[in-house]
Amino acid sequence: MDKDVSLRVGIAMHSSVSGYTLRSLLEIARTVPKLGVDMEAGSFTAPARCRIAGRAVEFEDDYLLFVDSDMSLPTDALEKLYLGIKDNPEMGAISGHYVKRDGSGVSIANWMTKEKRWMEQKQQDKKVFKYMKKKTIAPVDVFGAGCLLIDVKALKKVEFPPFNTAFIMNPDTKVAEFATEDHYFLQRLQQAGYKPCVHFGVLAGHQGEILFWPKAE
Repeated sequence: MDKDVSLRVGIAMHSSVSGYTLRSLLEIARTVPKLGVDMEAGSFTAPARCRIAGRAVEFEDDYLLFVDSDMSLPTDALEKLYLGIKDNPEMGAISGHYVKRDGSGVSIANWMTKEKRWMEQKQQDKKVFKYMKKKTIAPVDVFGAGCLLIDVKALKKVEFPPFNTAFIMNPDTKVAEFATEDHYFLQRLQQAGYKPCVHFGVLAGHQGEILFWPKAE
């Protein structure tokens, strides 16, 4: 990162920080002169993320990087994410690509149709496969905040609290469905006029697992 750019790293953790994550933080510390680190423990992730986001705004940081406490980042992850959002500030936020913790190998990157319905899973996997093959950056409707770089200028334009859990109406079933705090944030960011993206050339991994290649026809 540029020497005059300040970065706050926020870790919202349920218990302890994994060795993989500590190793990633050491790599970041070696390359970022103006670095602050916040760790928020607790079983409720949304309030923890909000407290960290509030401090990023209060201390006038340039960028905020959320890293889950069980996340492993490649050594060049931060540089790739930073260059991506620096060159494209209209994103507001950019994430590395990773999968669910449950061992299913299902991507967390999800797209929705024009009618705001979930795209069918095979279509999702095909898009992930295409973007991973090219290692490109692409706008994505919903993804996790476990490896998320946010431009604080964009964060300031999102109504607080930026992270929350909520029930959102499913247009297919007409039933309110639970939305996680990262889904909530991305919706608010899009409402503020930004186009958050995933960098499919950055393979971040929960619990050290960074390999993912979806089956696509």
